[in-house]
Parts: sequence; C-alpha cells; structure tokens
Amino acid sequence: MRPPTITGRDRLLLNALAAALVLRLLHLDELSLWVDEGVTWSNATTGGWRDTVFSESNHPPVWWLVTRAWLTLFPGSGEAALRMPAAIAGVLAVYLAYRVSLRLSDRAAVPSRGGFAGGDGRTALWVALLATVNPFWIEYAQEARMYAALLAESLGLTLLYLRWLDRGGRGPLVGYAVLASVALHTNYYALWPIAGHAAHALLAARGARARGERLSPVPLLVAQVAAGLSFVPWFLHMLSAYRGISPGEYEPLGRLAHALWRMAVGPALVALDAPRVRAGPAAVFAQEPVLVVTTALLWLVPIAFGVRAVWRDRGARAFLGASVLVPVALVLLACVRWPLVHEKYLIFLAPFLLHLAVEGGRHAPRALRPVLLGGLVLLHAAGLVAYHLPDSAPGRLLVGEHRYGKEQWREAHALVRDAREAGDVVLLHAPFTHMTWAFYDRDGAVPASPVPPLDLPCDRALEPADLLARFPALREGKQAFLVLSHPATDDPDHYRGAVFGALVEAWGGVAFDARTDDVELPRQWGVRVLRFRRP
Repeated sequence: MRPPTITGRDRLLLNALAAALVLRLLHLDELSLWVDEGVTWSNATTGGWRDTVFSESNHPPVWWLVTRAWLTLFPGSGEAALRMPAAIAGVLAVYLAYRVSLRLSDRAAVPSRGGFAGGDGRTALWVALLATVNPFWIEYAQEARMYAALLAESLGLTLLYLRWLDRGGRGPLVGYAVLASVALHTNYYALWPIAGHAAHALLAARGARARGERLSPVPLLVAQVAAGLSFVPWFLHMLSAYRGISPGEYEPLGRLAHALWRMAVGPALVALDAPRVRAGPAAVFAQEPVLVVTTALLWLVPIAFGVRAVWRDRGARAFLGASVLVPVALVLLACVRWPLVHEKYLIFLAPFLLHLAVEGGRHAPRALRPVLLGGLVLLHAAGLVAYHLPDSAPGRLLVGEHRYGKEQWREAHALVRDAREAGDVVLLHAPFTHMTWAFYDRDGAVPASPVPPLDLPCDRALEPADLLARFPALREGKQAFLVLSHPATDDPDHYRGAVFGALVEAWGGVAFDARTDDVELPRQWGVRVLRFRRP
C-alpha cells in the first residue's frame, strides 16, 4: 500500500499546527490564574460530578465537566494542567479555521448550493498561518475557561452547516444538532453563530427559489430546534438559580469596536492593567495614539478590501454577512437586558474577520497587495512578540511600562504566606475571589475568610462592629491582612476602612495607620494586599 501523498500545502499546514501547539504550550504556567480561572478549578474539583454540573448557573456545565475529566485522567496540580484543555481546543480551532476558509475560498470545495463561486483556496493557508501566531487566539487558548472551546465548536458547526449546504443529507444535520447542543451547554453565546446559520439558510433558500433551484431551510431549522430542546432543562434550571451580573458602566458600541480591534492586536500590544483600567479608554488612547491608530488601520483596511472582494461572490457575501452581522446585531440587542459585549463572548467572529482581512490583502489592487499582506504579518508578529517575548529588546519597545498579565494571585498568596504569623487573620474581598485563593492555598498554609461571608450578598458593606462579631479572631492576632480585588461595594475602599476601624477597636483604640502596608500588584485589574500590624 502506497503512503499518502503529502503536498506542499499539507506540509505548511502540518508545520502551522505544530507551531500552534508550541505557541499555546509556551509559558502556559508562567502567569498566575486570574479570578475566573480559579472559579473553573473550584467548579471542576469541589465535591462530586453532580456538584460540578450544578456548581453555578451563570455558565452552563460542559467546561467544568471537561476540566474535571481532564484532571481525573491526567492529574496535575499546577496552572498548566488546568489550562491544557483550552490549549488543545486552541490548536483544533486553527485547523478548523483552515477548513472553513477553504470551504469559502476554494472553488473545488465551496458548497454546491447557495451561489458560492470560490477561488484558488490559498486564502485558507494564510488564515491558518496567521491564526497560528495570532495573540488573541493564543491568549484564550492559555486561559482555563471555555472560550477556546466555544471558538472550536462554532467553527465545527460552520463546517457541518457548509457540508449540509453542499451535499444535503441527514448525517451533517445530526452532527450539527449534537454539536449545537454541546456548544449551548458550553456557553450561552453559542446561540449567536447558530442564529447566523439560520439567517443564512433563509437567505440562501430565498435566492435558490429566485434561480429556480431547490433548497429548503427546514431541515437545518429542525436540527437547531432539536438542539434547543435539549437545552431546555438547563435553561429552566438557570432561570431558577441565576445570580445576575454586575458589568458596571457600559457603552456597548465602544466595547464592540474595542473587541473587534483586539481580535487582531491581542492583549499585549496595548496592555491593560489596574492603573489604565482606572484611567479609562480616553487616557489610554492619549498615551499610545500612534500604536492604536496604526494597528487599527493594519487590521481594518484589509477587512474593508475583503468585503469588496467577497462582494463579487454572492454566496460568500451572504454567508459572511450573516455570520458576522447577525450575531453582532443580536448581541447589541441583548445589551438591553444583559450588557455583556466583550471579545471573549464574540470569539466566534475572529475567524471570519481574519478570512476577510486575508481576502482583502490578496485581492486588493496589485500595488497594495504586498502592503496589506505585509501589514497583517507585521501586526501579528508584533502582537506575538509583545505577548510571548515582552522582556526582549523589541518586546520592551512595543510594551513599554504596561505589560500584559493576569491577576497576580500567586504572588499575593506568597506575600501573605511569608509575612503571616500564627493567629493572624486573612480576609478576602470580593468574596468570590476565595476560590482562586484556595487554588494557591491547597496545602492550607494561609487560610483566608471571604468578607462579607458567603451567606451574605457580595456587595454587603459590613461595618467594623459587624466584622468583629463575624471574625472575633481579629482581637487576638499581632497582624491582620486584607486582600482586595474586584471590589463589589459602591466604595471600592470600604473594607479597607471597615477593617481598620475594627482593628482600632479590637486593639484598644490605638491608631496604627503608619504601620499599615498597602501593596498593589498591578497586572490587569490589580490585587491589593493590606497588612495591618499591631503597634
């Protein structure tokens, strides 16, 4: 039996996937978990499998179950073990993005129904190579959350839909219904790409009728309804147990623009940290206007030419329009009730924007092609260097003083562990941060108490007398520690003042402000460690 023939394109794709794996494993455990990753660990490891399923209602349970299964099969205690399922999903997403782009751009692979024309298919290889090094894709493949899985699932759904559009039959639709159910149980926002497929099926059927062809959207809609029905039990549970969200101040259009821009530049070229978050977007833009404008142009100009290029392909135009515009419109509409516009919730748009950018670069006027494609390569290379090599000479030049990172819970725990003495009390606000603290305190060396306690709402502002009643050990220790992050009270410093007041009373009314250390760990949202020492 002769071995399969490997073409030059196959070799490039295999090399891209190998590089994708390396880049997603590189520095996988370098950064501390941030608070949501700690929630993943807690949901996946606390209690039994049933506890994992019903650990929270703000997110459906598939990712917690995947993480629990992974840690059961491949036991590990560090950040890398917890993040490995996302890294694997991230590599799979690169391959699936290649397949989707091939379906849209290769005339030998485009669906036979829907009016697709296609081209030479080289766009797909460009998409695979750029997705391999795209820092936005890498970031979420190195986070112990479900967003890399949502990206891979949405691409898988798109491939199954395009396969059904090409050949019809039950097989792709059965697979679609199963995968759509899994995706909905992974993240609620899987609904948006599914809605995009429904919108395109209706458009394609209408165009087919105008051309005298047969194409009914009913089989696809039946598959989607079947997936929806499988989701009803969890939806009913969610309605009964939903805890709500607190997004703070919100401007959805600005957040949408920021999210679409981040899908190219990634998290590190213009990194956010606690000082920048407090300063606001206008101040950040004032600090780095040239970099922000340049990266936006390197991304948006090719996309604009890509829209121009696919406009001549009736099928690709309708499909990409439905896949991008329908989810965006629905997300903005949902903001009336659930104001959640963020790049991670829209991660399924990234492959289509990348496809449009490459199509634009490849089909722009001849003189502009090297400029646009070279700009995309430069943009991705700069984002990758800023993300993975911030301490190199080019990295320092790109990053400046604001370096990308996650919340430094590992460092905060070590700081308290090294300073704490027997009998000292450690308090955490907001209370939901206790899960991430528990990850780093698996040996029980630095036990910490959520404040307010978990039986009270997280925004409850306890007064000094309440704290002494709840935590009488505050009276005995030589020190007390308060770790602040994601403050839930109206006054973010409320518990600093409340703990100070409680200790003044507990320690005999002695003022000790000069003996209070306030250390801020600045990465991303910032974690503050306050150390109060008895005079």
